[in-house]
Amino acid sequence: MIPSQPHPQQPPYPQQQAPYPGPPHHPGAPPRRRRWVVPTVVAVVLLLVAGGAGAWWLWGRDGGGAVQYHAGRAIPAPAPVEEEPEQAWEVEGGGTVIGSDADEVLVHDDGTVRALSMDDGEELWSADLPEGTQTVAPHADPDGFVLVDGQEMTVSWFSIAEREVTWTVDGLVTGTDEDVVYVRPGTPQGEGGDVAGLVAVGQDDGEVRWRAEAVGGATVGDDLVVVRSLDGEVVALDAADGEERWRVDRPQEGLFVAVADGVVVVAGADGVTAYAGEDGEEVFEEAGLERATVTRTAPDRVLVLADDTAVLLGEDGEVARTTLDSEVERQSGMAVFGGRVDGRWVVEVPQGRAGSVVLDEDLEEVAPGPVRFVADGFYAYDEGDVSFHDDLGGEPEWTVESPGGTVPVEGGLLTYPEDGRLVLLR
Repeated sequence: MIPSQPHPQQPPYPQQQAPYPGPPHHPGAPPRRRRWVVPTVVAVVLLLVAGGAGAWWLWGRDGGGAVQYHAGRAIPAPAPVEEEPEQAWEVEGGGTVIGSDADEVLVHDDGTVRALSMDDGEELWSADLPEGTQTVAPHADPDGFVLVDGQEMTVSWFSIAEREVTWTVDGLVTGTDEDVVYVRPGTPQGEGGDVAGLVAVGQDDGEVRWRAEAVGGATVGDDLVVVRSLDGEVVALDAADGEERWRVDRPQEGLFVAVADGVVVVAGADGVTAYAGEDGEEVFEEAGLERATVTRTAPDRVLVLADDTAVLLGEDGEVARTTLDSEVERQSGMAVFGGRVDGRWVVEVPQGRAGSVVLDEDLEEVAPGPVRFVADGFYAYDEGDVSFHDDLGGEPEWTVESPGGTVPVEGGLLTYPEDGRLVLLR
């Protein structure tokens, strides 16, 4: 089913536990380097599984160095369509966009990945994916993408250069970095097993970089892998070798973690606390924000959502605070998006059934949602129309009717009409 909103709902990661079995089943040669635009988080395991004809937020190409923040993760922002777009091509068949660059766009559809030419939509190549696997987003690596099998509990890497799966390990994805996939070891559902920690697997060869005893969802940033352990601790590991830097005791359920500008921000039932990334020393505490989520929205900013309250935090504490029109669900931190518009960092925040709203660095409303950020601008969606804005509060540069759900690709918009076609506008 084609999603009608730019940010489709995503299922949570499964939380089975079991031991790591050993080396990859299919080690492969390192693929060549490319530069891509990709749908893209991070959080705990199937949170980012793409499905059906849905479209994910893209791994943007560099767009001149611009970035956006998708559910807490910094990814390149694609270059926008600056002038009113026209239809460039259309092809039969739907699917999920999993990556694009200036030359081709990758689409996952019913167990097959296809590469379509950005010039004319011609199929350049295709490859069958292992039965039962699903693509995982976000993943901003141009060389390939992660596949997961929730039933068999395996994690695989598809190499774009090799056009095939080059390695597979048992377990669950719990986070990704530029060249590493973090796996929580496991065995197929119903087979039981014991927890054996966190494993860092190299994307290029499937080799284990390091293992750690810490178990839980991983948040990656500032050369740290921060794990919310099952026994109520927050453990900071060195991303290079898995060595423990520090740990703090937070014996609560439902901890949320964000890392920004050398500060680790942790939200739990008793409030929000920030720790210095270097040594774990407490930097500040916001005790009144209970049962909150925290999400990185800019290089040095973390957004806290607690009921109907939004608070923007910097390295020294509170920067701005506002009251939203409606309360937000606790998982809604995964639907927070940040981007740079007209030289200013802004954030799109969900407002429950009321939709979403775009707030500036003072948490003042500057635009209604939903939007999608691109390089120094955003696309706005309104009742079947899509428009491009390169500033805040002004008139759009252009507005066109959208024939279906849309996904920004490098210098274009890929749309999903309900008749099963893919249409590129640029």
